[in-house]
Amino acid sequence: MAKENVVMTYSKKSAAKRVDFIMDNYSVFEQMIEGEEECLYVKIRREQQELRRKRDDLGVRVQTSNISDITGDTATANADVSMGIKNGDWKLAAKGTKHCATYRHAIETLQLMKDDYSIVRSQLKGIKDEDNLFHRYLNGEMKNDELADTANITTNALRARICRFRSELRNRALNFIEDEAMCA
Repeated sequence: MAKENVVMTYSKKSAAKRVDFIMDNYSVFEQMIEGEEECLYVKIRREQQELRRKRDDLGVRVQTSNISDITGDTATANADVSMGIKNGDWKLAAKGTKHCATYRHAIETLQLMKDDYSIVRSQLKGIKDEDNLFHRYLNGEMKNDELADTANITTNALRARICRFRSELRNRALNFIEDEAMCA
């Protein structure tokens, strides 16, 4: 059985678990989203091409008038899929597919991931961190023992600070994420 992808796993998490997931993967979270968007783009384009093939549409045209531009139409369709995924417009992205509901769920979850990440990032700016320890920890710039040495504290003191920072960030972000869910 195939391993469930990041988007499907993320969609099943509670708000608190989503914030924890973002903090655990903070340094690569944007790249994760981009990678999932690229994979989704490929899946949608492949399905559209397969459906076109099943209709005996070989994709080869002989232009008999100056009305049609197949190459331009294909480029526009590809751009529509890409823009639809990036902007959260599942109707535009999944046009001409059979698995529209699956793509809708994935695109809406990707949009949720972007929104949650944006909230966590904005709330991170408000956390008072004189030594920048928490920022460096989240970005994976140094190992814990190196961070502790830099700040002239023990690793246990660093762990306690990081735990306190994580808790504060989680609470700040959840205030916005849960308010957003209530408004929806």
